[in-house]
Amino acid sequence: MAAKSARTVSPVPLMEDVWGVWRTFTVVAAMDLDVFSHIAEGAGTAAEVASRASANDRYTGRLLDALVGLGYLGRKGDKYSLQPIAKTFLTRSSKLYMDRGAEFARMMVPMWFNLPQAVRTGRPVVPQGGAGEMKDIFPTLVKSIFPMNYNAAQFAADAIPAAAKKRIAKILDVAAGSGAWSLPFAEKLKNARITVVDFPGVTEITREYAEKHGVADHYDYIDGDIRQTDFGQGIYDLIILGHIIHSEGAEFGRKLIEKVQRCASRQGSAANRRVRTQ
Repeated sequence: MAAKSARTVSPVPLMEDVWGVWRTFTVVAAMDLDVFSHIAEGAGTAAEVASRASANDRYTGRLLDALVGLGYLGRKGDKYSLQPIAKTFLTRSSKLYMDRGAEFARMMVPMWFNLPQAVRTGRPVVPQGGAGEMKDIFPTLVKSIFPMNYNAAQFAADAIPAAAKKRIAKILDVAAGSGAWSLPFAEKLKNARITVVDFPGVTEITREYAEKHGVADHYDYIDGDIRQTDFGQGIYDLIILGHIIHSEGAEFGRKLIEKVQRCASRQGSAANRRVRTQ
């Protein structure tokens, strides 16, 4: 009975999990070669894509066929086409392009190798010294996660009742990164002013995305470490902590929340109390 049972258990799910990294790096290779943008610009066959990517025809064909299997491309005869997910997130002409996504994927792989040690010791792979410990990777990180955060922020902006939106004039975006969490508010609230706080090398990226989305005139910038920078008091009607509390850890995450509460306007504080009591 045991032998019969063993024969009916498929190893495929296990193989997909253990060997699943090939899926990741198939997409990463395609991003490195800019395959999706080449197809968007008119390259239809493997030979045409290979020519634009300065790659081997035969192996480009294999890569494209793998992307068909993964659902990023379609194929009819020898012609390849973009599936919606690739057209939306993997072509450089798209506003939701996952810029530096391949670079970030490669950057994260060594950290996962340390997971067993983290489980043994109970210590995180990334030191919890605050955002300053990771600021060198932020330019890559904030660009690669832009599509995910921007889409979520659009839902958040739409969820705020119209009457409440009318009372929002000043917005603080803490550790703004690409501005993904505040951009939808700038696009929907035409009279809002948004102040960004982040490291100098990151606010440059915020400026880039604000210009790309046509809302650069809504933004002001404060360059600095959020632990050291003064946000002011009683100023802002809406404060955004989009992607930062988890990297600050429990102690400094709590201090950051207390800090932003002090810089909320009376109107913002009253709204916060209403939310907390519901």
